[in-house]
Amino acid sequence: MLSATGPKLMDVYSSGGDVLMGTLRWEKEAEERARKLHQQAEYGHKRRQLQFAEADIAARITALQLDLERQRTELARCTLDDERRQVSAGEWQHTVRTMRSADTVVTTAPAPGKRRAARISTKSRTNGDQEPLHGS
Repeated sequence: MLSATGPKLMDVYSSGGDVLMGTLRWEKEAEERARKLHQQAEYGHKRRQLQFAEADIAARITALQLDLERQRTELARCTLDDERRQVSAGEWQHTVRTMRSADTVVTTAPAPGKRRAARISTKSRTNGDQEPLHGS
């Protein structure tokens, strides 16, 4: 190889079975360097794309996990609300039953020498009918 400092001995450069020297060798080496640079650039680009895709998927997973946690919290809240409604409805029914049984059973003390007094229900009072207590 001839240069400004003088001739140099270089390794043989072959391409496709041909031994290249001089300008042909220089051109072929330049092509290969450009090809390697292009491959490295493509590799870097592909790597960045894959890193971006990985980050995007990780962000989606995080968002889905947060959404799942939100939905689980909402389900727990709805379940708790439903349980409270059931307890509240049960307490209300108990209170109403207690109040109704106080209203529906009206007893009077038996008169001396007479049979027991009849039980009068709320329904009977409105109709003016009386229900006997036991076999009256």
